[in-house]
Amino acid sequence: MVRIETLDGTLYIQALFGEPICEHHISSGQGLLIQSMSHRRDRTSKLDKLLAAWGNTP
Repeated sequence: MVRIETLDGTLYIQALFGEPICEHHISSGQGLLIQSMSHRRDRTSKLDKLLAAWGNTP
C-alpha cells in the first residue's frame, strides 16, 4: 500500500510507513506528456557492459 499526497504543486508517493517512493511536479498544462529524462534513457548498453564484466552474457 502507498500514501499519495499533494503539497505546493508536488505529488508525493510514499510507502505506508512514510518512506518516500517518488515525487513529481504537478503540471498546470492539460494533455501534456510528462516524462522524466531517466524514463527515456536507454540503459541496455550499460547493463550489457556490467554483465560482460561479471562474465555473464545477456
